[in-house]
Amino acid sequence: MSTLHSNAIITGSFDSYCLLCEVHLKENVEDHINVPEHKEKLQHSSYVQKYKFHHIRKVLKGYYCEFCNILLPTLVNVGLHVTSNDHECKVGNGLLKEVDGGVTAFDRMFIDNQAWNGLIEDTICCLCNEEFNDKSVHIKQHSHILHLIQKGVHMKEHGILYRNVDTTTLHCMVCNIILEIKDGDLHFDSSPHLEKFRKSCDLKNRLDANSIKTRIDKFIKQEDKPPVIEHSTCVNNKETDVKKFNDNNNNSKNNDIIKTQEDTKTNAAKTEPEKSKIEDVLRHPFQAKEEAKILAKKNKINYKFAKQSAYCSVCNVTISSSLKRIKEHIEENNHKKNLQRNQVPRNCKKDNINIIKIPIAYFVNGVEGYENKLMPGLLGDWIVLNGELCMKFISYSMITVNCSLVRCQACKETVDILNLENHSKTSRHEKAIMSIPVVLTLKGEFVRVIHSGLHHCGFCNLVVGDWEDLTMHLESDRHHSKKYQCYLQHELLKCIDK
Repeated sequence: MSTLHSNAIITGSFDSYCLLCEVHLKENVEDHINVPEHKEKLQHSSYVQKYKFHHIRKVLKGYYCEFCNILLPTLVNVGLHVTSNDHECKVGNGLLKEVDGGVTAFDRMFIDNQAWNGLIEDTICCLCNEEFNDKSVHIKQHSHILHLIQKGVHMKEHGILYRNVDTTTLHCMVCNIILEIKDGDLHFDSSPHLEKFRKSCDLKNRLDANSIKTRIDKFIKQEDKPPVIEHSTCVNNKETDVKKFNDNNNNSKNNDIIKTQEDTKTNAAKTEPEKSKIEDVLRHPFQAKEEAKILAKKNKINYKFAKQSAYCSVCNVTISSSLKRIKEHIEENNHKKNLQRNQVPRNCKKDNINIIKIPIAYFVNGVEGYENKLMPGLLGDWIVLNGELCMKFISYSMITVNCSLVRCQACKETVDILNLENHSKTSRHEKAIMSIPVVLTLKGEFVRVIHSGLHHCGFCNLVVGDWEDLTMHLESDRHHSKKYQCYLQHELLKCIDK
């Protein structure tokens, strides 16, 4: 779910409106959610108790659905809205979190990877409707990934989590079984399903507890290791000892004061790191995850919690995604040097250059479309702009795919992948695309401004933050690789066209 929507800010193609403060927002919308007055109003506002699960917030002008980004006038409209398929899909995407080994739903139940991928009895994939020999190989196949994306997730209260396999059957991910749609309500109320739901909640709690316990045990084990004592040969000199004793007696008062001060500093120095270590160990996994993500972004590290890895673009290395490892990495001298060396040059900063932007309607002189026979549809088709800029058609349409979440950045809304082609042909979408400005300052690139502080890279189909983040992305190996792939595809299309 968008951070803006969870702050009761309804967004449109260009403008936004805060339903709590009742102010029209055009630029720096993200800054508004940090204003103390807004925070106070957000704290005092609440969800409608009956529709708390659906994130329906009561505001002055009606009822706001955070998942769907729409304002409803009455509770009657709310009741009809929450039963719609479109709302159910958006609730499903918003209340799912990817974790190690599977996903969590509602932050209270755990679904393992096998059930999430629709693998029944270790031999059958209900999403692909076929048998397999090796599940680790099957779930990586492109056909399976596409089926996984296209089958929408439906979520309701009390442990109802399923996908529609086809028009007559559904897959209950809690029980990991296939059943007929007409028997769904009976199954979800049955004792076996409710027992499975209870076990999945218990498993989620145990996973959280074990995660914290493992980190505590590891910390204690490290602290219990005996210190390594370096032995050195020494000769006891009685005369030296006597002299030291006399010196100490002569300066006993001064030495005691100095020793007390040194002990205080030493103890303070020891206490802070130990306290910090203990806090890191006892921190809840989700809290640690959020802190790690913030720390990674500040230090140009691409954070991938689900894969338990993080990629440092300035050092060109992959590290663990744990909060402890990220902290260790950013303190290394090598990272600090690379970060300083890779800072955006002063003459490339936004304040020091004149950024020229024009709407894409004036930028585009010619459009050539190429249909991909191997992968038909928006996901496979290519497009060439002005005879030189080659990219995926889905990227030109500003439709990004992140796991099972498909979002149109131009229309600023989540799109059902089954209706992707219809959405791209709507007049509303085409109008939104044509009005988005293209940055002319960046020669050889195709970057569009979604809104202030948010950019879209056409070659990578990636949403990037402010100008500094954009500049870093355009200099990255990932971008150069994607851009080169687009160049090769363009050369191939020119040969085919001949």
